[in-house]
Amino acid sequence: MKHAAYGLAGALALALAAPASASSPLDGIWAGTTRASGADLGKGTGASACMDTSIEVSVLNESLRGSVLLDGTYFLVQGKIAKDGTVTGSVGEDELKGRFEGTAFSGEVNGINRDCNHTVTLKRR
Repeated sequence: MKHAAYGLAGALALALAAPASASSPLDGIWAGTTRASGADLGKGTGASACMDTSIEVSVLNESLRGSVLLDGTYFLVQGKIAKDGTVTGSVGEDELKGRFEGTAFSGEVNGINRDCNHTVTLKRR
């Protein structure tokens, strides 16, 4: 995950902004982890770090928004949720794809121009 770093205050506001009223079964706060894999595992620092980390998103009206902290830098997480629970979006400039099923989310973040990918798992908080 690289590029598009955001300030601490803005990222925390995005991650902690709970929806005022639930309008879909997925609305709410979801938190979990990303597990890194690939040839760059354990390499890099800052925005280029390839390591496990935590992630938190807020879901509201078929959109998700939040942040991920990677080696001291916050990255914007955003995406759209289809009626079947499928998610397409981004973490910084990296592609996010996955699916909500019941009380869990599983997906992947695929790095741009590097050999580092992340498996994402989320549970409702």
